[in-house]
Amino acid sequence: MAAQKRTLVLVPGSFNHIEFYIPLIEKFTSETGYPLHTVALRTVGKKPGPLPTIYDDAAFIASEVEKLADDGKEMVLMGHSYGGIPISQCMEGLSLAAREKEGKKGGVVRIAYMTALVPAMGENALAGLEGCPTGYTETDEVS
Repeated sequence: MAAQKRTLVLVPGSFNHIEFYIPLIEKFTSETGYPLHTVALRTVGKKPGPLPTIYDDAAFIASEVEKLADDGKEMVLMGHSYGGIPISQCMEGLSLAAREKEGKKGGVVRIAYMTALVPAMGENALAGLEGCPTGYTETDEVS
């Protein structure tokens, strides 16, 4: 039996609706066969009621990722631009290792930042820029 391909979850930037990514999604899925899901941010677009925050985005991303994980999906969570901030904030308890410790299946195995800020959990965008190294950064673990 062939191994199941990891699911990619794309979190867009702050000024982009999901529709902006349709050409990328179609080309990527047709050429690679990898499933790619997108998460529409709560802070994008005009909506009635109080203005949503980064924490609303992070909570929504976490709920969407948890649904996929509960279905046994191993995921690469990708944040484009602003999307890198709420994906950093939503990771608590969603890694494959953390879920396995709880006897749950699925989870995030990697995080990818595409031209994005990479803040520590609880850090804002401005603090994330202080002392920020330039260039490519790689890590082997998702905590």
